[in-house]
Amino acid sequence: MKHESAKYLAKAHELLAEVADLDPVDKPAAVIHLSYYAMHHAAIAVLVEETGDAPRTHSQIVGQFGRLMKDKGAVARVHGKALSNALEARYVSDYGIGAQPLETDAKQAKAAAPAFVEFCERHIASIAKP
Repeated sequence: MKHESAKYLAKAHELLAEVADLDPVDKPAAVIHLSYYAMHHAAIAVLVEETGDAPRTHSQIVGQFGRLMKDKGAVARVHGKALSNALEARYVSDYGIGAQPLETDAKQAKAAAPAFVEFCERHIASIAKP
């Protein structure tokens, strides 16, 4: 694994640890934000490992990750969609005025984030092998 990829995965785990103790009902915006960014950093780790670089904008990262995963099977596509959903929830959470309740999005993001990060780690391990 490349050093840069490892740094992004470490950040993803740091964010997962932060969100672990938050209640999606009490702090939905914080849960969405932290869950999305954990996924975001894990996706960047995959892109760096696969292509040597990652785009700079959130939508470009989500798009490139989705394109990379579309031919890698159903599980990969599910995770690509989960990243896209988390970004949309983050946009609503960060910028949506009166976009309540967010609890459902927060619960979904919190559930998806650890599985997404784990998927990204497994994917990197599978491509790092000769």
